[in-house]
Amino acid sequence: MQASLSSEVSALRAAVWRQAGAGPLLPSPTLNNWRRWVGTSWLVKDQSSYFAVRCLLATIMVSVLLGYWISFGRHHPLHFWFIYLTNWTLSVQVSYLCLACWTSWAARPSGEEAAPSGKLRALIALQAVATPGAVLVTLLFWTLVFPTWRESAHYLVNYLVHGVNCAVALIDLLLTRQPFPLAHAAVLLPVYCSTYIAFSIIHYLSGSTNEWGQPWIYRPIYWGAPDAWKGAFLCICLLAFFLPALVLAVWACAWRRDAWDSARGGDTEDIETLLYRLQRVQAAADEGTAPLLAPAESEAAPAEEEEELPLSSSDGAEMHLTPRLSTRVSNVVL
Repeated sequence: MQASLSSEVSALRAAVWRQAGAGPLLPSPTLNNWRRWVGTSWLVKDQSSYFAVRCLLATIMVSVLLGYWISFGRHHPLHFWFIYLTNWTLSVQVSYLCLACWTSWAARPSGEEAAPSGKLRALIALQAVATPGAVLVTLLFWTLVFPTWRESAHYLVNYLVHGVNCAVALIDLLLTRQPFPLAHAAVLLPVYCSTYIAFSIIHYLSGSTNEWGQPWIYRPIYWGAPDAWKGAFLCICLLAFFLPALVLAVWACAWRRDAWDSARGGDTEDIETLLYRLQRVQAAADEGTAPLLAPAESEAAPAEEEEELPLSSSDGAEMHLTPRLSTRVSNVVL
C-alpha cells in the first residue's frame, strides 16, 4: 500500500506541475487517467463506438498493407518491398494502430486494473513516428519521387500508401486524447529518418539494386550519381529544417485538439482538484492510511479574481498562478 501511495504521489506531483503549465511532456501512466487517454475520445462520446472507430482505422491500414504486399509480390521478389521508406512507415503505422486497438480494449471499465505502462509507452513512441511519418512519406512521394504530373504516379496503390495512410494518421490524432509529447517526436522521428538514410547508403555500397535493377532506392538520393552532393544536401535539409517543422505542426494539431476538448467540457481535472488529491494522498502516505478524497467545503476556490504571479520550478520552467495557488503549488510540488 505504501509503495502504491508513493507512486500516486509522484504521479500527482507531475500532474499538478503539468496542469500549471510546465513539467514533463509525457504524463506518467501510473496516474489513474490512462483509461481516458486511450479509451475515450473528445469527439466520439460513446466508448464502445470509439473502440469501433479505432478498429476500423486499423482494419483499413492492415488491408492496405496486406493488399500492397500481395500486389508487390505478384510482380517482384518480396525482399525488395522492405527497402522503401514508405513500407517501413506503413509497417510502423499498422503496428501503432493495432496496439491502439488493444489498449483501447484494455481501457474498458471491465478491462485491466493496472495501467499497462510498457504498452502505453510503446504506444506513445510508435505514434511519435507513425503520425508525422505518414505525413512525411506522403509529401516526399508526391513532391520528389513521383511528382503528380507524371502519369506513372496515378495508380490506386500510390493513393492508398501515400494518401489514405496520411488521412488515417491525422484522423486518429484528432480523435484520440492520447498525449503527443513534442520531445518524443522531435527525437524519435529524426532518429528514424537517419536510420533509413544510413540504410540507403549501405544499400548502395553493398551493390544492391531496386526491383528494376537500378542502383538506387529513390533517385533523388542516388549516392553513386555525379551530383550525389544534392542528395546529401537534401537529407541535411530534411533533418535540420523540414522534420522539426513537421513535428511542430503535428504537435500543434494535438494541442489544438486538446483545446477543443477543454472548450467542449473535457473531464480533465483542474489544478484545484489535483492539489486537493495530492495533499490528501501525501498525508495518507505519511500516515500509512487510506486517503480520504472527498472534497471539503473549506477547500473551495474563492469567487473573487486574484492577480496572477509567476512561479518557477527548479529547472527554470515558469507558470503564472494566483498568490493562493502559487503558495499551494510551491508547498506540494517544489
